[in-house]
Amino acid sequence: MDLQEDLIQRKNEIEKISAYTSLRKGLALLIKLKKIAVLISMIFLVIVAFQHKHPGATLLQILVTLASTAILLIFLRVTEFF
Repeated sequence: MDLQEDLIQRKNEIEKISAYTSLRKGLALLIKLKKIAVLISMIFLVIVAFQHKHPGATLLQILVTLASTAILLIFLRVTEFF
């Protein structure tokens, strides 16, 4: 009886590990997709920035876009490790 309980317990532990691994793979995929989305939005915002008539406004929007993109990518990099 002890052997059967031990086998059931080990089976449950293996299922938990398998579920955890699948969850981590799914989260890693979502983070990669979010990085791609951030980069695409950065490119779009830089293109839109050139619609301004004033060069100072264009430069300011490009700098703000690059800064926010860098912050988001750093945040996504940090969340990958947790």
